[in-house]
Amino acid sequence: MTGSQGFPRSRTLSTFNRVSFSRPSNLFPTILEHQILFLREAKNSMRNQPHPRIMPEIMQTST
Repeated sequence: MTGSQGFPRSRTLSTFNRVSFSRPSNLFPTILEHQILFLREAKNSMRNQPHPRIMPEIMQTST
């Protein structure tokens, strides 16, 4: 990253850090945790019985 585009290098880096790093560091762990938990529940529900939250929707759509 250089200042060749006419922006001061320190300002572009600070805004880049603020937008691209501080916000996803709050969002991405929770999104990944939700996806991992959802995949785990889906695996368990397929292995054992359907998950109680997923089951009514399946029954409604199948009828």
